[in-house]
Amino acid sequence: MTLLPWPFDGSIDATEALWLAVYLVTFALHAIFISYVAAGTAYTLIATLRGRVDPIAERTRDWLPFMLGAAITAGVAPLLFLQLLYQRRFYTANLLLGPRWGAVVPALILGFYALYLAKASERWRRWALGVGLACFGFVAWSWTEIHLVMMDDPAWRAMYGAGTRFYLEPAVLPRLVVWLGAMVALYATVAAWSAAASERRRLA
Repeated sequence: MTLLPWPFDGSIDATEALWLAVYLVTFALHAIFISYVAAGTAYTLIATLRGRVDPIAERTRDWLPFMLGAAITAGVAPLLFLQLLYQRRFYTANLLLGPRWGAVVPALILGFYALYLAKASERWRRWALGVGLACFGFVAWSWTEIHLVMMDDPAWRAMYGAGTRFYLEPAVLPRLVVWLGAMVALYATVAAWSAAASERRRLA
């Protein structure tokens, strides 16, 4: 599987170069926030299941609802620039995946409420974190899937002809694993900033 082809034919002008630069910058910011949410939810769930006092997990749990809101807000700009850069491919993949792709919106809403419940209720904390983690995992898988559909021109006709809404190629899982690994590293970096030296050993 190759990288997405260059979105512009021939040489690009200053405006197109600016689009690409702003896309990369805004996506990097979005990646920091969403990594904190996805990996932070997993870390907090593990700490909760263990039943041990973990200041990093407690601090993360309190910040998760805000960080998810920041991640969604920061994701608007790169999404818009993605549509400018890869308009035909992005919209084609959207149409092919259809309602399956649209399910990321209710998944994010459910995840949002789950994080608030985890913060407010000790009784429902484990279940809420588990639901939130499942929602964010689904969204991560969906973004990985749509990215691969965008790149796979031969699959377009096959998916449309079969009426399938799922892209089940083997490349989805390893790509998702790579992104999840990057999320863990980004979360650990951000969480370490506000942690004491003794707490940072938990992130090693």
